[in-house]
Amino acid sequence: DAGESSGAGEPSGTAPYADPFTAPAAWGTLMATKRCAAWFECDCAFQEAGYGSEENCVELMSGYYTERAQWAAQEGVPLNLECLQAHVDVVFEGACEDTVPPLKMEALIDSGYCALFAGTLGEGASCTSSPIPWAADEPCAEGLACLDGTCAEPPGAGETCGRSEGGWFKCAEGLHCADDTCL
Repeated sequence: DAGESSGAGEPSGTAPYADPFTAPAAWGTLMATKRCAAWFECDCAFQEAGYGSEENCVELMSGYYTERAQWAAQEGVPLNLECLQAHVDVVFEGACEDTVPPLKMEALIDSGYCALFAGTLGEGASCTSSPIPWAADEPCAEGLACLDGTCAEPPGAGETCGRSEGGWFKCAEGLHCADDTCL
């Protein structure tokens, strides 16, 4: 089943986080607890400023992860173990600036925005976008995006940005939307 994790072939270090579907709220709390602990342990001011306390961070981030897992379970979108490994390596274990090699803000953002839940729906398939679109979770196969409820190729450079049903802009991989144009 697409919405289940068998545990087989899990990258190292991800086993505690590899089953978001059995209990999404517990998984969300586990992910948030680990993420927030890493940020507050190393005094990551850029993250702490938005949350005030580790407890507040866990409360807010738990909802973020739980909502993603619930959506994925409902839509049958599997957990992307490669992204999960990047998330664990960079967001959980590499959050401090004194890590070796030094953490770059871009690496933190890239791993945080990879699709923890990545689908396989083909072009033209009916789809429902993730409720947390900035998380990059996608029900469609790689290279496609859920635009207006249908899996389609996202707009390329110089084209008008695509929209998900939630009104979020989407562009081809490596591009971003600025002034309604994919750059």
